[in-house]
Amino acid sequence: MEVLDQVVQGIQSATAFSNSVNLFLESRTLRSKVAQCFLLNGGIMAGSILFANQILFPALLLLLPLNKNDQNELQATSLIHSIVMGAFNLFWLYPIYTISLVLNSVTYQNIASASFILHFKRQQQVQLSYYGLIAQLSDLIYRVLLCFFYVLLSTIVFFIPIVGIPLSVVLVSWLYAFYCFEYIWTMQSWPLDRQITFFENRWAFFLGFGLPCSILSHVFPVVLSAALCGLVFPMCVIMATISSTPDPLPPSSPLPTRVPIFTPCRYMNLIVIWLISKLYLRNDTQPTKPLRKTPTAATSTVAAPTPQTKTVRFQEDTK
Repeated sequence: MEVLDQVVQGIQSATAFSNSVNLFLESRTLRSKVAQCFLLNGGIMAGSILFANQILFPALLLLLPLNKNDQNELQATSLIHSIVMGAFNLFWLYPIYTISLVLNSVTYQNIASASFILHFKRQQQVQLSYYGLIAQLSDLIYRVLLCFFYVLLSTIVFFIPIVGIPLSVVLVSWLYAFYCFEYIWTMQSWPLDRQITFFENRWAFFLGFGLPCSILSHVFPVVLSAALCGLVFPMCVIMATISSTPDPLPPSSPLPTRVPIFTPCRYMNLIVIWLISKLYLRNDTQPTKPLRKTPTAATSTVAAPTPQTKTVRFQEDTK
């Protein structure tokens, strides 16, 4: 079955790390950036979680007096454990998690750029004009909204009974695959419509490509899964650069050749843009009250005609 073959091909493309050995040997930048990801996500984030679960909290339970027959003592011990765990998460783990999100995004971009230059032997196409920068900024805002609504949709789907978790795994797989290939498509100056069309026409391959990261994000807790995905995702970005995508499914396939993965999110984007435009036009066309000018003594003296002026005009008109 061609659909299953493409899913398997996607999994193999995402996990064939041996194919990227030549890129590591040629680029010192690539080695250092991947090492930074491993240190941040594996050494600090995952190491902190392992330290807390395997050393800190067990040591705390050993230091506290524990009498299983005393209910009050059990409640006090549980309260102290919760306070220590909350303080550890609030003042150490969550700040590291937030900082890692920012640092990882910058490092991933550097990894994608280095992989692109090494594999395609050319620099990234950059538009330096004013209108080019405006177009890139608007495209970036649209992408952020699109991904935000997609994450929101996959989160809502997750809580659907019975079918929620499998559907969420599929949606998140597509999201991770799109993240990986978005770097190379953007550096090739592909517009967003072309990226989405290319992605949706090869939905089976990209489902398999993002499946390893999606499984990691669903099996483990949030922070730990973020650390583990931070270890795997840089390699997936490199594999997306050097992998070859298959052709779309033939029309004779029993399954659809194109799946509208991003269509609901694009409609949400249109609604947000429509609401913003309506709000802007409402504020722009709102009538303003004219300012009332109080006449001064000088203006009243000049504007008011004198009886002599009226008499002269009347006499001139009667001639």
